[in-house]
Amino acid sequence: MPASKRAPGSFATARTKAPSSSGLPTAPPRHSSYARRTRSSARDAGYPTPAWLAVGVAKSGFPYHIQQYVPGRSPSRLTAEVAERLLPVLEQQRGLDIDPNHCWSRYARARLAGEWDHSRQAMADSGSRGRRFVEALDALVASFGQVELPSEDLVHGDFRLDNVLFRSGRVAAVIDIEALGSGTRAFDYATLLTVDDIDRAGWNLTRATGEQVAGPGVLAHCFALAALDLADFVRQRNPGRLPLIIGPLTDRTVALLP
Repeated sequence: MPASKRAPGSFATARTKAPSSSGLPTAPPRHSSYARRTRSSARDAGYPTPAWLAVGVAKSGFPYHIQQYVPGRSPSRLTAEVAERLLPVLEQQRGLDIDPNHCWSRYARARLAGEWDHSRQAMADSGSRGRRFVEALDALVASFGQVELPSEDLVHGDFRLDNVLFRSGRVAAVIDIEALGSGTRAFDYATLLTVDDIDRAGWNLTRATGEQVAGPGVLAHCFALAALDLADFVRQRNPGRLPLIIGPLTDRTVALLP
């Protein structure tokens, strides 16, 4: 996971990213003039992400980028009020295919076709709760059969509350955009449905709007993958937290069954 560092009184945010050893997808090299152009294209289209001011690689070998400083706070809970502010941002991603070479739908198709088997087995082996979670995921994917994941939208790739800054009740910035690519924006709706704290109204609004993107089956497939990747990441990096999230993720998986 990226670590952000904000110096008091500074005008920029420096972000570094460690190599990923989790089940989460790793973005292709982004710290280049091409990466900056794709993000500039998103900004030019109205996507509210801070400008990249500089990119490079530290002596330690970690790539970094420095973004324009934007003050704000991340919401702690996905309520209907928060969702009403966030969902228009996701809808800005419609048809904004700025990086076909980095396709989240292609990644999802490959994972669901068998590449997620290792993560599924590791989760099932983690205990009875893990087995129930995997069984629920399998049932959800099977219930919709084969679905076609569109590839014409902008996809953030990690659209969580921590990566959105609010100011004066409005979205001020979307950050942590290293994995920005193309695919279906349903993936970002699905990711938002995996946040730790979400109330029923926030869930219902986000789910209903996400299902309108490309149908309930696409949202369900994207949720299954986002939920498994999150749980597997926590299993590897912070196993003590896994019991806190596995139950709610299982319940949400079952709730998406037709």
